[in-house]
Amino acid sequence: MNWHKFKEFCLYGAVQMLGYALVTVNFRAVASDRLTLALITDGINASLGFFIFRHMIKMKSEDSIIGWLGYLTGSLLGTTIGMWLDKH
Repeated sequence: MNWHKFKEFCLYGAVQMLGYALVTVNFRAVASDRLTLALITDGINASLGFFIFRHMIKMKSEDSIIGWLGYLTGSLLGTTIGMWLDKH
């Protein structure tokens, strides 16, 4: 894997990991009626979504598998991190 593809993998993974952690914390905030936390996590997650979709539109087709793998890995790690953060 070359440096460019590794950067793409890390970018998509990091953004998705943060996004899924925020969504997990957000669901728990909504369930426990913590409005301020729910609004903060919604706003950050919406901004991340806009950033990543804009980046995907500009992505070269040969980077799509690497981006998808990073996105998938980030989502799995993000949910785990979000649940851990909310418990601690």
